[in-house]
Amino acid sequence: MSKDPKNPGVELNRTSLYMGLVLVLVIILLFSNYFIN
Repeated sequence: MSKDPKNPGVELNRTSLYMGLVLVLVIILLFSNYFIN
């Protein structure tokens, strides 16, 4: 548990967080298209 600001673990966690947000947005778009049609 180093306090290095360039810790790869923090970057990996941030990347996974952004990927999760993108995945949720894609799912919302798919469901909205499904319900509109």
